[in-house]
Amino acid sequence: MEERQKHYYKSKLTTTNYLVLLVVTLVFSFGTEFFLKEVKEKFYKEKLEASQLALDAQLVLRNENFDLIGQEMSLITTDTGDSLSKQTSLNPNFAAGFVQMFKDAKIQKGDTIAVAVTGSFPAINIALYSAMKVLGIKPVIISSVGASQWGANQVGETWLDFENLLFRKKIFPFKSVAASLGGKSDIASDVSIEGRAVLENVITTSGIPYINVTSLEESINKRTETYNKITSNYKMFVNIGGGVASLGIGNLKFAPHGLSLDLFDVVFPKDGVLPRMAERGIPIIHIAEVISIEKELGLKELNYIVPRVGKGEIFSQVKYELLYLVPFAIFYWAIIFFLLKRFRTTAIKKAIG
Repeated sequence: MEERQKHYYKSKLTTTNYLVLLVVTLVFSFGTEFFLKEVKEKFYKEKLEASQLALDAQLVLRNENFDLIGQEMSLITTDTGDSLSKQTSLNPNFAAGFVQMFKDAKIQKGDTIAVAVTGSFPAINIALYSAMKVLGIKPVIISSVGASQWGANQVGETWLDFENLLFRKKIFPFKSVAASLGGKSDIASDVSIEGRAVLENVITTSGIPYINVTSLEESINKRTETYNKITSNYKMFVNIGGGVASLGIGNLKFAPHGLSLDLFDVVFPKDGVLPRMAERGIPIIHIAEVISIEKELGLKELNYIVPRVGKGEIFSQVKYELLYLVPFAIFYWAIIFFLLKRFRTTAIKKAIG
C-alpha cells in the first residue's frame, strides 16, 4: 500500500496543484524586483566629475565653432580612420574610464605621468585631460599635430588649436610641452609639402617647442630626451592614438588596449617611446580601439544610443540586496515545500479512501 501511495503521489499532482505552484513562483519572482538596488561603483564622485568636465570642455569648443569630428580628407590628413570610432570617442564617459584605470594602477594625486597624444582622437584627449585634472595628476604631454580621417584634421582646427583654447580658458591647467608633425615617420612624410607647412606653422605659432627631426628614430630619441629632461620618475605612460613614434612600427599587437601593468617583460620587435617606457616597469595605458574600450569599461547604457554623463556600468550597477533577498528566497522554498507536503497528504488520503 505504501509503495502504491508514493507512486500515486508522484504521478498524480492535479492541474490545480501545478497552477498553485506556478502562481506562487510568479508572485515570488515579481517580489524579487523589490530587492534590486542601484549600487554606485568605487570612485563614483571622481568619475562623474571627470565626465562632466569632459562634456563641458567639448561644449566650450563647440561654442567656438570647433568640430571634434573633422573631415574625411583634408590638406593635413595623415592616415585613414574609422568614422564610427570617431563618433564613439565623443562619449564624455571615457573620462570615467581613465579615472578607473588610473585608480587600478594606483596612480595618486601629485604623481607625474608621461603622455603622448595625436590629433586623431581629440575627444579622447579631452577625456584624459579631464580625468588628470580631477585626480590632481601631473602630466608631461607631447602631441602630434597631424590627424587621421575624421579627427582634428581641419586647418585652423587642429589638436593644438583645441588644446590652446582650453588652456587659455582655464578649463585645463596643463598643455603640451612639445609637438611633432605626426603622420608617417612622425614627420608627415605622407602629407603634401603644403600640408607639412601648415602643420609646422601650427606648432611654431602655438609657442610649443617643435620636435623638428628628419627620421623616426630621431623623433623617438627626441621625445625620450624631452620626457627625461623634465623628470625620470614617471609613474605611468599614456598613449592615445597610433602615433608611430610613441608606439613604434609593428608594435600594435604587442600593446594591449586599455591598462597594462606588466608590459616590462614584453619583447617589442621595434623601438618606440612606449616600449622604452614599458622597460621601466611602469603601467601603460594605450587607447586606439575606442569601440571595444567603451564596451569593456561599461561607458554607456545598453539601451541608449546617445551616451549620458554618469550613466553606465562604470558608474553604477543594479544589484540584489542579499541581506533581504536570501531570507526571501528561504521563505519561498519553505512555502513550496509546505505546499508539496500538503498536496502529497491530500493525494495519499484520496488513495486510501
